[in-house]
Amino acid sequence: AIVFFFAFLVMGILSTRNVKGSLLIGIVLSTVLALILGVTKLPESGSIFSLPPSLSPIAFKLELHNVFTWEMLMVVFTFLFVDIFDTVGTLTGVAAKADMLDENGDLP
Repeated sequence: AIVFFFAFLVMGILSTRNVKGSLLIGIVLSTVLALILGVTKLPESGSIFSLPPSLSPIAFKLELHNVFTWEMLMVVFTFLFVDIFDTVGTLTGVAAKADMLDENGDLP
């Protein structure tokens, strides 16, 4: 929690002072603080950059018998409605910004 509040404070102060890169500076400073406090550690290999782990344990190992279940139907409907509301919101916002709405504020 200390690292979060430190990062939030640093990013807020730098953003209010219009410092370019304030979010990136806050991320770097909070990472350094987390390393100092022992919240996180550098990788064992000593290299900061590495390849991602192999996908072979999970690649193409689908459990197709779980596709046609009520739980999966709920997931599909959830993403369907999230996508619909996101699209309608974007359409309405862009249409309003482009002055494409009629006098009642409706799409033609």
